[in-house]
Amino acid sequence: TATLALGAAILARLDVRQIARPLMQELADATGALVSLGTRDRLSIIYVESCRGGSIVTLRLDVGSRIPIATTAIGRAYLAAAPASERNEVLERLRELDDASWQKVEAGVDAALDEYARTGCCSSMGEWNSQVNSIAAPFDPGGGLPRMAINVAGLAQAYPRDKVLDEFGPMLLELVGKVESRLGRRQPRP
Repeated sequence: TATLALGAAILARLDVRQIARPLMQELADATGALVSLGTRDRLSIIYVESCRGGSIVTLRLDVGSRIPIATTAIGRAYLAAAPASERNEVLERLRELDDASWQKVEAGVDAALDEYARTGCCSSMGEWNSQVNSIAAPFDPGGGLPRMAINVAGLAQAYPRDKVLDEFGPMLLELVGKVESRLGRRQPRP
């Protein structure tokens, strides 16, 4: 019930959803993939908007879906744009919860931070789910709203690594730039 209350309160204030949704649907239609908008809720990312392309085989994640922050592209993008103090706090809590897999998680986040510095995006190629490849980019919607990220995700067999990085990455950055521009928040990319 706490998540539903949080979700309802945030969704009511999210004009960014109305701005992003048509652009997200265009990208979903162009790629056939799932395009989602999410923000942090504790140690997860929660989807606040989601659009599907026309592909027969697609991921079934909708508004309200909760996914891990450290192994998904959207979570890593969120962390990459977060202040170091927030990122370190989240990572420390994750380490405390699962020390056994911590080295692998930490290596994935470190690689994502480097990737974000080079490209403006973060990816996850089968690291959250072995059958899912995705790429994401963060942005700050302003207006007192929390930092967010948008991802493009699909089944790895239909969306190989090169396609996700080389084709979907530039399309995603263009989408995020349009959303930021329409929100009056155009930010320089790394």
